[in-house]
Amino acid sequence: MASGRSSTPRAVPDALRLLAEVAGRVDDDMLREIARADYGMNEEGYLVGLRRLRDDLVLAPIDLDRDWDHEVLQLVRWSRPDQPGWQPGGAGERGHWMRLFCCIALVMRDASVAPDSRIGEVNDSLGPMLESIAALDVRLADPALAFVASAMERTDPLSRAFLGLGALLLERMRVPADPDRMLAAAHALTAWVEAAEATEYPRDAGRWLFGLTWHDLRHDTWFALIARLLLATGGHMPALVAAELESLGRRLLPDDRARAPALGEPAGGVP
Repeated sequence: MASGRSSTPRAVPDALRLLAEVAGRVDDDMLREIARADYGMNEEGYLVGLRRLRDDLVLAPIDLDRDWDHEVLQLVRWSRPDQPGWQPGGAGERGHWMRLFCCIALVMRDASVAPDSRIGEVNDSLGPMLESIAALDVRLADPALAFVASAMERTDPLSRAFLGLGALLLERMRVPADPDRMLAAAHALTAWVEAAEATEYPRDAGRWLFGLTWHDLRHDTWFALIARLLLATGGHMPALVAAELESLGRRLLPDDRARAPALGEPAGGVP
């Protein structure tokens, strides 16, 4: 992992281990850059909330009439750290830590409130969160799985289905990946998607899971992860498990994306 602030390891609940690890990589300059994301508006007010999030692992309740309304978290959530010059947000590894920090906070919030009280949907932030974990250090997959499991306990069926997909992709990132755990995650995902289908009015009835949501600004990120993690399993697991993951991956992807990455195509830090 990249170096960040020096801090004494702290005892935190499993659900907050991911935030604690990432917060330790976010220095004051990075916080200041996040706070400036909304054209520098209300920078000092945003810093108060960002410092509390980093230092105390507390995401203050949203209140649009006060200083901390989470707008800058959303703006940095949309950043593309691998595209030089993208603003707002950082570039390269530094940008991934910033984006990961913001995405964790937004998943925390949007998974724990009623859908009509959200700033967005869980899938908006979860996809970029997973991409940054894959780009930075797959050892973050273990605390991320605990974080996702906690979020799944208190959310709605559609969010639970996307979190279930996140759990499957995180299981694939783990080193070494456990075929039995991946198979269990794949079966659970199928059940959660079926539960979401019973409660949601689909935007596109022909698209499995992704057709249930109108929030699609980062579906390209999801599709790239699915192709690299579920289709390109190689010789890393038993053939029957690999075949089931590939079948599930093709079910999730649109027809023009349902292929494994070509030989030599980067795999986003995934083994």
